[in-house]
Amino acid sequence: MTAGALPEPWSRGTVRGADGAMSVGGVDLRELAAEQGTPSYVLDEADFRSRARAYRTAFEQAFAAVGSGVDVYYAGKALLTVAVARWAREEGLRVDTASGGELAVTLRAGVPGPSSACTATTSPTPSSSRRSTRASGGSSSTRSSRSSGSRTSSRRAAGTPRPSWSA
Repeated sequence: MTAGALPEPWSRGTVRGADGAMSVGGVDLRELAAEQGTPSYVLDEADFRSRARAYRTAFEQAFAAVGSGVDVYYAGKALLTVAVARWAREEGLRVDTASGGELAVTLRAGVPGPSSACTATTSPTPSSSRRSTRASGGSSSTRSSRSSGSRTSSRRAAGTPRPSWSA
């Protein structure tokens, strides 16, 4: 393989050097493995942020063209850490969570519940439903396995929900 940037799905900051060694965001993976051990998750923050902004901008422009706003969600089920949730929030995305644990991660990251966390789960308990509705400012969503995937939403009486999209 020739030296240079690698194609998708690699981050835009992933490069294979002339000696075949890979680096991500300017960090040599051999050095990272020596310091941190393997296996390791390696995230390119600049690439994540760039893609988040691109998704948000594309959806905002598309919905603005039809006279509407839109909320764009990062799908926490892809990978949810405190850092990732914070990056998503800082780039203007909301964070979609599917459990009380994921909701706790987003809240710890400083993602404000009323404006940024949407919770969906297949088997909510009464306490987890109350917790997610309280954290999200009165809006939560559950999916019941008994109802073949139908979705029910609990929303505040005031205000009409904006369209949303998970990226």
